[in-house]
Amino acid sequence: MFVGKISARVRDLMWGRVLELCKDGRAIMVFSSDAEQGMSFRVHRHDWKVVDVDGLSLMLRPQEPGSQPELRPGWSSVARARRARRRK
Repeated sequence: MFVGKISARVRDLMWGRVLELCKDGRAIMVFSSDAEQGMSFRVHRHDWKVVDVDGLSLMLRPQEPGSQPELRPGWSSVARARRARRRK
């Protein structure tokens, strides 16, 4: 676990190093970004997936085989702003 404020270049180099050292393992990186929620994710060899819902990056936990996750779009501030623009 690394905690601190680093530049995007250093973050990319660190992620490359994590992938190099974690060939058979799993890794998740959560870092601050300019996105609406203020963070982004990177995933390596993990069951969880990064999905985009209304402009938000979310970590989707796998469900039991055969079941589909319920992602209901329309709840983020981006989605509300889009609906407001359409109404005008």
